[in-house]
Amino acid sequence: MREPPKLADPLIRATLQTHYDLSTKALTFLPIGNDSMSFVYRGDASDGACYFLKVRAGASFFRPKRGRKPAAMPCATSSIYLHRAILSR
Repeated sequence: MREPPKLADPLIRATLQTHYDLSTKALTFLPIGNDSMSFVYRGDASDGACYFLKVRAGASFFRPKRGRKPAAMPCATSSIYLHRAILSR
């Protein structure tokens, strides 16, 4: 079974709030996926919406191959980027 990353949930939630203007009331680690450098979470927003969150160790930029559509569209950050770094302290 996959283990969650050594990254504190409050840090992930703070990044979502700061860079995506997304306030989460719950963050649940989902032990799924085949990418050993990525971790998946379910984020329940304060407004009732549910988000699929992928946290990737190392490079976090994703470019879909031409002609392929992503299964889930990324949300732009408040600074128009599709990803933000989460730095543990």
